[in-house]
Amino acid sequence: FGKPLGDKELLLGNGSSCQKMGVPGFTMWGKTHTSLSVCENGQILMDIDDAIRHPQFLPAKWATQPTFFAPYWCTSDNSYSMTLRAGVRSHVWYHVYKTSPLITATERQMLKTISNLVIARYGGQSQSFRFQATWALVTTWERITPYPSTYKYQIHNTFQ
Repeated sequence: FGKPLGDKELLLGNGSSCQKMGVPGFTMWGKTHTSLSVCENGQILMDIDDAIRHPQFLPAKWATQPTFFAPYWCTSDNSYSMTLRAGVRSHVWYHVYKTSPLITATERQMLKTISNLVIARYGGQSQSFRFQATWALVTTWERITPYPSTYKYQIHNTFQ
């Protein structure tokens, strides 16, 4: 992951910065979505661009909350001054892979790999299960510093 592989970098801010991007329409949880927002706190939001700061317990407001998923939801302190004092620089990288007339060999291989992983996980023994990824979002949160943090502690997480 990173710039050498063509990933884009999210500009980090106050722990809830997000980057919104248009995506091909897809249906998840009964609703069609046309945009995703990658957030520095570990969330990927659908159709909105403001991070959800604090979790709500069921059955609270989840029925009316925006749709999102979080591979690793954290309260983060990725401020420039904090990361420099700790000697660590946090990054959030993202890459949209999609089929197009200009698709590269690397993008084609990534979509094939993702397709094979989905088939292996969800296809089981069924010969009739078919899946071909036409686009995918790969996000890497690198050296994310938890909040509250101090320069004394070199605690950080990397996850995809």
